[in-house]
Amino acid sequence: MKIIILADDDIIAGVPRSRGEVVAVADSYGDNIRRVIAEHVEQRNRQAVEAKIEKVKGRKREEIFREALAKLIAILQADYSQFWAALQKRPAVQDAIIQEMRENPDILRRAIEDPQWFVDEVTKRFKPNGGQGNNRNAK
Repeated sequence: MKIIILADDDIIAGVPRSRGEVVAVADSYGDNIRRVIAEHVEQRNRQAVEAKIEKVKGRKREEIFREALAKLIAILQADYSQFWAALQKRPAVQDAIIQEMRENPDILRRAIEDPQWFVDEVTKRFKPNGGQGNNRNAK
């Protein structure tokens, strides 16, 4: 579909139209056009609708993420208070973990299902070399 300005009076889809009137016509309409205002209107509309849907989905994902993160924080505060206090002293570690969770929501999901796993994994980050220790000389 395209939107045009008619060059002369015409009948379009059984409706009389006047010269200079702005009307929507099929893409194949080629006569009596003074000017084309927009082409492929339905495609543009579809793209605009899809973009709006994605924006809403993005907001919904963010909302779900925040709710899940709040749930994890509540679990950590209640059941792992020493760990939570230690984590609060390391904002860089916190930020890195949250970013990883945003990129891979399965980490957050697993952390809620198995908080001990999460505590163990994050505790490794508190230690030098990511919890590897100094095992270079061990054989």
